[in-house]
Amino acid sequence: MTTTITDRLQELQQRFLAGLERRTNDLTTTLNGSADPESLMRMFHSLVGIGGTYGFPGITDLGRSCEALCASAIDERRSISSAEKERLRRAVVEIRAVSPQ
Repeated sequence: MTTTITDRLQELQQRFLAGLERRTNDLTTTLNGSADPESLMRMFHSLVGIGGTYGFPGITDLGRSCEALCASAIDERRSISSAEKERLRRAVVEIRAVSPQ
C-alpha cells in the first residue's frame, strides 16, 4: 500500500494533536509556577511553527500573540504580570479549543 502525501500529512497532524495536550499542560504548569517569560516564549514559538506547518492557523495566531507578549516582558527585563498570565492562560484554553480533537 502506498502512502500518499495527504496520508502522511494527516498522520503528522494526528501526532501533533496527540502531543498538544502535553504541550498545553506544560504551558499551564509553567504559568502556574515560575512563569519564566523565556521558557514560555520558547513554548509558544514552538506552537507557532508546528501549528502553521500542520495546517492549524488558529493555533499559530494564538501562539504568535502569546510569543509577542513574552518577548515584550523579556525586552523590558521584567516578569510577566498577573494580567498577562491570565491572558496567556486564556490563550492556552483557546488553543485547546481550536484543535479538532
